Amino acid sequence: MKRVGFFQSIRLKIIIILSLFLLLAVQLIGAYFLDKLETNLNTNFEANLDDRLTVLKTNLEEAFQEKRPENGEEPTLQEDVSDIIDRYSRDIFTDLQVIDSQYRVIGANSDLERIGKRVTGNIAINGALKFAEEEKEKFRYSNDRMIAKTVPIMDNATNTPVGAVRVEASIEDVYDQLEEISKIFLSGTILTVVVSIILGILVARTITKPITEMRKQAMVIAKGDFSKKVNVYGLMRLASLQRPSMI
Repeated sequence: MKRVGFFQSIRLKIIIILSLFLLLAVQLIGAYFLDKLETNLNTNFEANLDDRLTVLKTNLEEAFQEKRPENGEEPTLQEDVSDIIDRYSRDIFTDLQVIDSQYRVIGANSDLERIGKRVTGNIAINGALKFAEEEKEKFRYSNDRMIAKTVPIMDNATNTPVGAVRVEASIEDVYDQLEEISKIFLSGTILTVVVSIILGILVARTITKPITEMRKQAMVIAKGDFSKKVNVYGLMRLASLQRPSMI
């Protein structure tokens, strides 16, 4: 009886099929999980950014609307803005600038040399100062993903914009977290494939063992020997049956 090679056997095919099915299921679950996680992390980050920006905007609006005596005894608007930026901008905003109605930068948390200079050509700032529009955008600085938002600073009495604040924040930490989670998931996938191969071997052996024995028995019967027993495999491991002899 010619022996069937392992690479041509049904056992290998069963192992491959089981492993592929499990790998496919794991990949589908992983892709869905990572997609939902990315959406959730981005949503939480943007919500946190909006909350901080709302607090910052409220304080800036109070500073812009404060009545200042002409004798110069009270802090100037620029000094108040600088104090507010120091208190509220360091934890999340990588870049922040406050612009007055004349398009002059009166406060910033980085690149202080631009304070006093005019901002021109920025569509988001133009929209905030002219039409009280808010705008959000995403872009990249080199390999750093950024999110920027520009909002108007309103005069509550006249309901008109008296300035604008533009902030930028890096969301690279969100994708760093996703990358770490992806690595963990990849390790879990490799472990799952190894376990599935082991289980596949055990399952394939259980399935193919009766087939192999039947094949051997058929070869024996083909030679005219009817004395061998045929084992019947089932849930209750039935007793061996004796094949009746031919008269």
